Amino acid sequence: MKKILTFTISLLLFHNFYPQTIVGKWNINFLIGSNYPPEEYELLPITGNREFGHLLNIDPDGKFYNRRIPGCGQDRNPPSFFGTYKIIDENYISFFVEKGHEEQETLINKDWGKYYYYKKGNGYNFIKSNGNLERDKQVVYYRNLLTAKDKEIASYQNLYGWIQTKSADEKEAVISCLAENQIKNFEILYSKPVENRWQTIYLIKINNEFRYIIFDKEYKRVILYDDYQIQKTDKLILEIDADKKLKTKIIKEKYNPETSSSSRNTITIYQKKDKIYKAVYNQYSSDNEGDFTVIYFEDEKPVYVEYQTKYFFGKREVLSKIGSYILDLKEHKILTKKMFSEQREIYFPTEYYERVIEEINNKLKKKKETSKN
Repeated sequence: MKKILTFTISLLLFHNFYPQTIVGKWNINFLIGSNYPPEEYELLPITGNREFGHLLNIDPDGKFYNRRIPGCGQDRNPPSFFGTYKIIDENYISFFVEKGHEEQETLINKDWGKYYYYKKGNGYNFIKSNGNLERDKQVVYYRNLLTAKDKEIASYQNLYGWIQTKSADEKEAVISCLAENQIKNFEILYSKPVENRWQTIYLIKINNEFRYIIFDKEYKRVILYDDYQIQKTDKLILEIDADKKLKTKIIKEKYNPETSSSSRNTITIYQKKDKIYKAVYNQYSSDNEGDFTVIYFEDEKPVYVEYQTKYFFGKREVLSKIGSYILDLKEHKILTKKMFSEQREIYFPTEYYERVIEEINNKLKKKKETSKN
């Protein structure tokens, strides 16, 4: 009797423990039951009092219901789907869609399959699964890598190295791109659609390192995203900023009411043993507003430019900032990423960049003339 009671309690705990964390009302990225289901459902907690988008109700009795909240003046008959679910264990959940309703009720009666579910932030993600736990965890890892890399790539205003392709087959185009880059030994690990763009991003393993290829369906092109130079430059920037031995020289810009915005404008050069590592150009338009440009150098050649604007809209401070990697100055290959933009788009600060370079070139010229004498 004691064994039976223990078993019954354990079974009830097992049955009730897992659903309790998922049961409730959620925002969901796609409706369960709609055509073209995604590779991954994302559940987020509903915040605030206003409901919008797609809502999913997971009830404690094993039933679910999800629907689209209609927008203002839209969707007189927004779609909704009903069915049942089963928590298999702490890793898997399955869904069965019974019926849908839009203009009229439609019987569906379709097994929607098994999903690996895992906690993400304050919500959950469901990934379609065949029940291989090791593979499912690997897929989550790959998807997180691709999501992070896609976010990074999306921050750039431009990319260099696109190759046009006639192939409609994505994998064929990816393999062709690798061949074009003289890469023979590789493994295609995973791919996922890029959000809000008609593209697919691929995770490739090359010499035990992860690389990324983007296939653009709209423009029939493909690119191997090579961030080696970017990572190298990022490392250099950290080293320069942390170098306490750099000495500064402040050059006060000559004030000319017709060409200068302020008498406070300065160019600060950071150097060590007469070698320039960094230059900062502060150009003020008022006491606290202005344009601020930072240039980093490697072997006294510019490799990165950070540009920030600051001004006030009433009492509110408005900031915009970009970072530009100089990949090839002669070919004008400059990769620019948006860091943040509160009010307006900003672009590579050619005028301020040239002003700093001119000042540095004059300094280097004087240094050479001094050394000759």
